[in-house]
Amino acid sequence: MNSRTRDKPSSILLYLSSLVIFIILQFNPTFGDVTFGTCPNKCTCGDDSDGKMVIDCTGSDYDYIPTTSIPCSAKKLLFINNNLQKLTRMSFIGLRELEEIDLSGNYISHIEPESFAGMPHLTRINLVRNDLSTLESWYFRAVSFEHATLSLDGNPFYCDEDLKENIDLIKDKVTVGGLICAGGEIWRILGKVRGRTYEDVESQIRKNFESWEIALLTISSFILLVIILGVIFVVYRVKTSDYTTGEIIRGTNRRDSNIRKSYQGDEDDRQNGIHSRPQSAPGNRKIEIRSEDHYYDEDDDAMFGGNPQPPYSDSGSERPQSPPDRRS
Repeated sequence: MNSRTRDKPSSILLYLSSLVIFIILQFNPTFGDVTFGTCPNKCTCGDDSDGKMVIDCTGSDYDYIPTTSIPCSAKKLLFINNNLQKLTRMSFIGLRELEEIDLSGNYISHIEPESFAGMPHLTRINLVRNDLSTLESWYFRAVSFEHATLSLDGNPFYCDEDLKENIDLIKDKVTVGGLICAGGEIWRILGKVRGRTYEDVESQIRKNFESWEIALLTISSFILLVIILGVIFVVYRVKTSDYTTGEIIRGTNRRDSNIRKSYQGDEDDRQNGIHSRPQSAPGNRKIEIRSEDHYYDEDDDAMFGGNPQPPYSDSGSERPQSPPDRRS
């Protein structure tokens, strides 16, 4: 058996498969939601008054753009009021003749980088009433069109410094129109700024701190405050210990020393038979009374009719005196 005989069954199988596919395309040109090479199944396709092909898929409940079923000669692409949630690099691949894209009334909240690349004739992009909260510069990375108008009315944009910087980066390629601030941080107007157009607040926009930056700044400030209070407390304690507690201890030691010295001096004087009168402190008006200041007055005793008491001496012994004779 030669090689031609061995290859004959495979050639017949390939021929039959091609015939089946041809018959399917002839009698049932649709496959799923799309029609290969002509028009998406739920859309209407035709030329407008200017002779430009329009692909109109308004209200067709698409959650993606069936690129493979759209003719490459299409000039306008209308996917109004569908269920689109994002745009990818594959959303418009191969559609180099597109001049207008209308995606209004969808739920688009994310656009991949270079989603609008490869369309050199694009002049208008309509993203009105979607869910975009920011406009990133990479949306229009590697675009080949010279300039396009971007309509953004009805999106919940957050107007901050990042948005301002991104618009400045793409202003040579895209003219932004209808951008309404649904929130943001404005100079002297903190919080929400609903209803204000971006053009009205552009000059007032300042840099907005993200939530993690605010938390980090708050925690750092609190830690710094605790450290400062701790240092102040330690310094206060050290100063108090040096100049107050230490002075009290030294003063107490001096008083104890003076008391000991005074007590020791009085003991020595008594042993030597010396009786010294303590001097009053300057300014002290109190008179100190000691035992030698007391004396016996016979007239006082006679006045009260009492018996005189023997005089008292410091030595503790009575002076030998004979009592006066009162009978005379």
